Amino acid sequence: MAEPPPTPAPRRQRRGRERRDAIIAATLVILEAEGLEGITHRRVADAAGVPLAATTYYFASKDDLMQAAMGRLIEREATVFRGIADAVTSAGAMTVDEGVEALVEYHRYLLRERRPAMFAEFELYLRIARTAPGTQELRGWPQAFREVAEAALEALGAAEPRRDGQALVALIHGLILHALTAPDPARFTDEVMTPVLHAWFTQVLAGAVA
Repeated sequence: MAEPPPTPAPRRQRRGRERRDAIIAATLVILEAEGLEGITHRRVADAAGVPLAATTYYFASKDDLMQAAMGRLIEREATVFRGIADAVTSAGAMTVDEGVEALVEYHRYLLRERRPAMFAEFELYLRIARTAPGTQELRGWPQAFREVAEAALEALGAAEPRRDGQALVALIHGLILHALTAPDPARFTDEVMTPVLHAWFTQVLAGAVA
């Protein structure tokens, strides 16, 4: 017997999810290209191919759009970072040089291939911190980074990977901000990021051995 056609309610729900997803995706595209100033309900509606009323129906304000966009970025990055954490864990023990090189190489890739996205992430994070402190998005973004940091520190034999993972995330975020504003990000990663991370890891692991 043939399956009965879907009822109007499930169809409407699916269409609603698709529209909402399209609006968030369009917000991220505009954000990466133009920054926060480029985001308006009308611009997003045009980019998403939906009526203007649809954007205000799902996201009453620009800040609502920002939070939804940040949530989508967290979902994406958490998936990537979980893969990295699994790879680090399965690789077993690492030396300091190997750990630092892996981190620096990943950030070379981000600064080379994903620079607009990184500007967008920091812009979003600071906007939400200003307009909606304490939200899940503010907790979720650093947490995605910490999972990888803790996995790397465990592989390196750190005594307190959870505590040191939080410090490592803060250190890397600071280095990334400087790299994004440096005239030559590639040179910055070689001349600043690499030695700073090497010194930090060496100190942390020396404490684990002591």
